[in-house]
Amino acid sequence: SERGIALTQKDKEKVAFDFFTALLGLPSIREQALDWSNLGYVASDLSKLEIPFLEMELLKIIRTISSSKAPGPDGFIGLFYKKCWSIIKADLTEALFGFYNHRTCKHHLANEANIVILPKRQGATNLSDFRPISLINSLAKIITKLLAERLAPHLGRLVSQSQNAFIKGRCIHDNFLYLHKIKRKALFIKLDISKAFDSINWPYLLEVLEVLGFGTRWRNWIAALLATSSVLLNGKFSWYCGAELSPMLFILAIDPLQRIMSSPVRGPLTNPCVLSDDAGIFAKADAGLKFNLNKTEFYPIHCQPNEIEALPLWFAGKVNSFPGRYLGLPLHVRKLRRIDVQPLIDKVRARLPSWKGKILSKAGRMTLVKTVLSTQPIYHLMVFPAQKWLIRQIDKIRRSFLWKGEEPENTCGGHCLVNWPTVTHPLSLGRLGIADLERFARALRLRWLWFKWKNRETAWGGLDVPCDKQDRDLFHASTMVTVGDGVKASFWCSHWINGMAAHLIAPSLYAKTSRKNISVRNALKNNNRISHIFLVSSVSEVKEFVDLWEALREVQRDAKREDKIVWRWTTNGVY
Repeated sequence: SERGIALTQKDKEKVAFDFFTALLGLPSIREQALDWSNLGYVASDLSKLEIPFLEMELLKIIRTISSSKAPGPDGFIGLFYKKCWSIIKADLTEALFGFYNHRTCKHHLANEANIVILPKRQGATNLSDFRPISLINSLAKIITKLLAERLAPHLGRLVSQSQNAFIKGRCIHDNFLYLHKIKRKALFIKLDISKAFDSINWPYLLEVLEVLGFGTRWRNWIAALLATSSVLLNGKFSWYCGAELSPMLFILAIDPLQRIMSSPVRGPLTNPCVLSDDAGIFAKADAGLKFNLNKTEFYPIHCQPNEIEALPLWFAGKVNSFPGRYLGLPLHVRKLRRIDVQPLIDKVRARLPSWKGKILSKAGRMTLVKTVLSTQPIYHLMVFPAQKWLIRQIDKIRRSFLWKGEEPENTCGGHCLVNWPTVTHPLSLGRLGIADLERFARALRLRWLWFKWKNRETAWGGLDVPCDKQDRDLFHASTMVTVGDGVKASFWCSHWINGMAAHLIAPSLYAKTSRKNISVRNALKNNNRISHIFLVSSVSEVKEFVDLWEALREVQRDAKREDKIVWRWTTNGVY
């Protein structure tokens, strides 16, 4: 701590008490209030959120609680509620009924939490180097899960498309993909908010909820959860509303910042001072948040040298150049180099020393390979092509740990009992079932093509997705399209002609056309005439043209409906 090194248990308790009191116990004072009328908010009808709690709704939450996670101060784990449901059902329902009707005078007894601190990095010495984890009482956990379950379906329409984390139907990679593909001049700003969940101003949060259309009952529930919480060290006003509800509330609280930056009242944000000013006023004076200037960074994209030199005059923060990191991924305006991806390999390798693999059984090592070493690269592989050299390096680490429990340098081919392709075959085929990263990465990237069909309103809408030709061919071969207005369906590649694709019916014509990505709607204008095929010069091409024309005549289009896509390999048709 700032006062020196705490050695005794009493000194450690004093340091921890002071730290968490400063972090959680001092409510911030609002200096200003937002003019909500200028931000374009329209109150939504959220009355369904306030209907009485149902027994089936409660039972669903009980079933989703982890059976063996660490308990809060009450000592009850999820398994207790599952096994004793028939015994405690009446009492639990009565407690929820009291919370529903705002009988919260004794709610503070159930709304307590133990704080466990985990180091963020090796060699952590200050409390700021530790991540606090709140272990809340089981009743408070159930209540927050109930509220989060109700809020989740509405969250997407309450916040802007620029917010993607913790929202069903959106992906945290959406914004990263947009930044990775951007080609025009821009300024990428990473605003780091100190202790974001803990420093939010409560009156501001409740005001946001009111503006969005949340009813009085819902706002009172949130206020009760906040006002009655306490932690083990007697700090008050802790910002924990459950693992699911807290980030949802924070998303709602931070969304006005996006509105401020894009508000037409301010005019187009061509002056960086406007953005800096607005962000500072919003965070410090209204929402109670504080920017960590030591971690706030600015990345110019396709800017001129004189523009970059002027940035320190406009902003307080570091002006950096690419490559950088965003959402835990390497960000570059050009193709990633090996040095940019090396940290991923180092992260996978760093797991090995602490596991002491040589004293583990092969079954234990295989479990670690499946659950840890094979899953760590997934986040990266969802947005970047699976470079063969990267896959080889990670496979080398996985293979050496599986067969010998050591790092690759100490393992040779003689230690491997079977070849690696056999290891990566599924369990259903009698193999070990360890993920084939190259195929798995391809399956992950196909999600982008599916999202492109299903959700047009994304941050990266209209941009290329990180899929190569083989990805697209596999996607088209695995989907069937029922054509409607023809806007989304690809004339040549989608399988929309009685389960066939046009390029399979007329391969020579497909090879000659320059508009291979043309949609069905644009290809079949003027009474279904094929408007973009010219220079049919051989007998075989004439035959293909006639075959294609005959096939098209059998397709019934409905211009009043959207195109519909179905995944062939699942019973529900969803990827």
